[in-house]
Amino acid sequence: MKRVVLVRHGETEWNREGRMQGHADIPLNASGRAQSAAVAARFLGERFDALWCSDLVRARETADAIGRTVGVVPRPSALWRELEVGELEGVQHFSFGARLRELMEHPDPLDQPLTPGGESLGAFQRRLRDGWDRIEGENALVVSHGGAIKCLLVDLLRIGPHGIDSFSLRHNTGVTVVEIMNGYPRIVLLNCAAHLR
Repeated sequence: MKRVVLVRHGETEWNREGRMQGHADIPLNASGRAQSAAVAARFLGERFDALWCSDLVRARETADAIGRTVGVVPRPSALWRELEVGELEGVQHFSFGARLRELMEHPDPLDQPLTPGGESLGAFQRRLRDGWDRIEGENALVVSHGGAIKCLLVDLLRIGPHGIDSFSLRHNTGVTVVEIMNGYPRIVLLNCAAHLR
């Protein structure tokens, strides 16, 4: 059995303000650094064969805190970045739900950019799947982004892109655990933030 722990990065000021971050390289705020320390403490005593993270600073800072605790050096990769949101970068309180429903009416929904000047869902899924396929070992941890984790779960479970809005990953440093047995994924924990209580 293979186990992959997915962790959303800690809070940034843009998270606090409800701004679209995408590929914008926004660092953790004080709350995000405290969250990262808390999630790192959660993994104290656990062994991981590999620790991957998005190469954006908010994910790297979170992964560095975890890496110091578990004794594994994080491996940053652009494959684990958030969706590129193009012209909506920095925009506040945008809802993807209506745009997803609109895309599903299109003959080729995966090929259409999700936001103006942004990445298509198909390209996003392929990039994340490439990252997933590179994970080594039986017990790995990945620090990424809320949208990336949701998109990956939908792909792994073969739900289809319309299902992205079915998952709520509101907690910064929320922990999701996926187990793979005989090639089949099973979500055994979703967006758990018990370490923040």
